[in-house]
Amino acid sequence: IWTYHHIILDGWSLSLLFTDLLRHLRLAEEKGQDEHGRALLLALADEQRSQETSFAAYTRWIQEQDSDGFDAYWRDLLAGYDGAAAVPASSDAPHGADVTRVTRLSEGELAARLVTRFAGAGATLAHVTEAAFGVVLGRACGSEDVVFATVVSGRDVPLPDIDRTVGLFINTVPVRVQASPEATVSEFVGAVREQALASSEHAYGSLARIQSITGIDRLVGCLFAFENFAVDEDSSSIDGLSFVEGREETTYPLTVTMQRSGDELLLVVLVDEEALPRADAERVIDRLLVVLEQFAGVDVCLGEVSTVTVA
Repeated sequence: IWTYHHIILDGWSLSLLFTDLLRHLRLAEEKGQDEHGRALLLALADEQRSQETSFAAYTRWIQEQDSDGFDAYWRDLLAGYDGAAAVPASSDAPHGADVTRVTRLSEGELAARLVTRFAGAGATLAHVTEAAFGVVLGRACGSEDVVFATVVSGRDVPLPDIDRTVGLFINTVPVRVQASPEATVSEFVGAVREQALASSEHAYGSLARIQSITGIDRLVGCLFAFENFAVDEDSSSIDGLSFVEGREETTYPLTVTMQRSGDELLLVVLVDEEALPRADAERVIDRLLVVLEQFAGVDVCLGEVSTVTVA
């Protein structure tokens, strides 16, 4: 049994470790049966470590960044915003309820269609799904201007082989979505993309610091994440060893994650049923799929995009 605490590893790093473990186990089966083979495996491991950026190099890079520039960026982005957006509960939730995981897979090759639709504008699935979540959240709380937290990889930094470095790189930063009904879907997704690119240069500080800069007591009320990591399936066929399951929780009443699964999107919602009934989480998924289907179609104004689901 392999367990770890999230404070030392993020999901990207787990994927790296698990893939490397399986690869070294396969090499051990093939070449590690004698002393020479074991020495070869150790030499390969040492060579790999020597070529990778250390987590210490990353922390030194953070310390070298301009804290005044960090503060100014987030202060400007969040200027005029006055409170946390959250999906309102449709009914009282039971006391003592657990965190529930709700999953759904899209249909009709939705992910592939979205990629094709927005590829020319340089928008990724992460940008598109983040924009869709902003629409759903805004409609749920009756505002065209909402802020929610999003998870960033923390690896968009100018260090060599940062994508191969193990450690806790992920960070949580705010996203501000202003969904003007007059803006087209393409314009709206483009604005979300531009903000994501700008925020990536200031995504190394803590959410607590950002919140203190704004002076808002409760800046964000829900979390969104688009996940790009996965274990190398071609390496996961060692007899007697397999990835069974992972368990995750957050401190937010509602956490929405998406990732590409073939030509579809896999949606996972973690909901704290003490704060929000499961039925409301199901409706969030329904509305996200409805909005994304419209995003994949012809370019219309946001005012024409509906979140109404078919019963």
